[in-house]
Amino acid sequence: MTASRHKKGSLAVAIKRFAGRSSETMSEAEPEQGRQRVRLTRHLMGVVTTFVLILLVWLHASLGMIPERGAKIFAGLGVAAILIFSAWLGSGLNRRSKDPSLTMEQMLWGGASLTVLAYYAVDGRAIVIPFYLMTLLFGAFRLSLSRLLAIAVLFIIGDGTAVLLSIALGGAAHDGVALRREALQ
Repeated sequence: MTASRHKKGSLAVAIKRFAGRSSETMSEAEPEQGRQRVRLTRHLMGVVTTFVLILLVWLHASLGMIPERGAKIFAGLGVAAILIFSAWLGSGLNRRSKDPSLTMEQMLWGGASLTVLAYYAVDGRAIVIPFYLMTLLFGAFRLSLSRLLAIAVLFIIGDGTAVLLSIALGGAAHDGVALRREALQ
């Protein structure tokens, strides 16, 4: 009976270990290393997405919808984000943050990059809006609704500011049709 009970206990420990919940067989550092591995994997997905966005922006630039200067700045900001956040996560310094996944920081960087792109992309500004939505989806499961809405409001303010600056500084047409189109977007 005792041997049977011991086997049952071993199976329970093995299941807990597999699920990452066993305090009997795992040190404190092992679960954290697992969580850090998950963060790095998610970051890699973000890196791939960033490169896809950069390629899409360059495609639109080759079609004349976005000025080359705007595409270059956006690509530079994207590569800078990859390097900075990869170093931050890879070094483990992110573990000291309140949110070790750095979700908010990455979303704000992405939103700022998209706002710069919106400023330059006068004829292709409509393509920026889905990119904002993609950036918001990045935090959909990590952030509270209030934080997600706050970031969405910042994105709207940033995009509106980019449009107004573009018009004020001569990058966009001043006629009523263009203004209505921008307001609808």
